[in-house]
Formats: sequence, C-alpha cells, structure tokens
Amino acid sequence: MNASLQHILKMNVSKEADAGFMAELERTDPERYRKLIHNMLKEATRLRRLSQPGTVTTIPRKCGYCGLALPPDLRSDARYCDSTCQRNARYAKTGVRMAA
Repeated sequence: MNASLQHILKMNVSKEADAGFMAELERTDPERYRKLIHNMLKEATRLRRLSQPGTVTTIPRKCGYCGLALPPDLRSDARYCDSTCQRNARYAKTGVRMAA
C-alpha cells in the first residue's frame, strides 16, 4: 500500500472534523464558505423535493455519448456516464486523442 493511500485511510472524517473544517473555512475564505453553504442548501432542497410523496418523476437523463441512462449518483449537471464516454465524446468532436 502506497503512502498516499495510507494517509487517506487514516484521515479523520468525524462530524467534529467537518465542523472544524467549516469554521476554519468561514474564517479564512468567506467567499468559498458562502458558495459551499449555498450549494449544500440547494442540494438539500432538491433531495427533499424528490423524497416527497407524489413527486413527479423526471425523464431519465442520458449520456451524451453512448445514450445510456446516467447513474443516479452522478452530479446533477453530469453529461456523460463515465470518463471513457467523456473522453470519446471529446475525441469525436475534436479528432484529437487524449492520453489515457
């Protein structure tokens, strides 16, 4: 196991650490803190709306390259189902192959 992976496995991801990070972020970078809070509230509202009974289901989003339905755990603005489709779409558009 490499050193960076060991570091990740030992990270503290407790609620206290999250609260400490947010307090430090608010103190050191208020603009970034404001944007983060805004996005968290926006996502919470979206999830609350989806969880309400009688919510109209939306048409499943599709990958811009292969046309398959996008997995539900992707970001709301995702256009491709994975990095391979994103890379292939870029190649189809530009004709330039990117390094894998």
